[in-house]
Amino acid sequence: MFPASIADAAASVIQQAAEGGWFDHFIKEHATEWGLPFLWFLLLIAGLGVPLPEDIPIASAGFLCAQQLVDGSVPWHQHALYLGGVYSGVIVGDSIVYWLGHTYGEAILNRPMIARLMTPARVEKARAFFKTRGALAVIIARNIAGVRFPTFLMAGITRMGYWKFIFCDGISGLVSVPFYFYLGYGAGKNMDAIKEHLPAVIVGLIVLVVVVIMVKKFVKKRVPV
Repeated sequence: MFPASIADAAASVIQQAAEGGWFDHFIKEHATEWGLPFLWFLLLIAGLGVPLPEDIPIASAGFLCAQQLVDGSVPWHQHALYLGGVYSGVIVGDSIVYWLGHTYGEAILNRPMIARLMTPARVEKARAFFKTRGALAVIIARNIAGVRFPTFLMAGITRMGYWKFIFCDGISGLVSVPFYFYLGYGAGKNMDAIKEHLPAVIVGLIVLVVVVIMVKKFVKKRVPV
């Protein structure tokens, strides 16, 4: 299940890259300078509840991967390095949230930083969502910003088995992470074509936006957090 921000990510990566906007500036000034470790760190703190969208660092890794040309093509080990790197950043961040809940239990909800993210009403919604959906809640939440942190924290608090949690989280991440990664990779490999056929690209994005809006409405009715 894709997050509702996919269309925004697609539009951001393709249009801003083509026009030399914020995404291009981000790549040139930060990701290119510090590389994969910098992107890994961004994904780690995003998983800890920092309001940073995961799609930009992941797509940035794909963009950087597209630049690692050897004899006109990108070697498979570069794909593995960059995709595996951002995927591990996502999983490690999610695991930390789980273990915070598992280690401190309900008491962590009273910590000031956590309390600001999770009001009593939101805690009860997360608890009900997790109780109702169980493992499926983890799969769904992985791909919905704003739902991910409270759901994963609740998974730890309720003592869901870690290997069960990481399996569900990892399987779900195998959908969203490669999507964003190869979105950025495609932008990096096809900059000239994107600029040349920008109107057609925009039409495609409009169709994608309509589809994602429908998915968003469908998901929101079923995710109370």
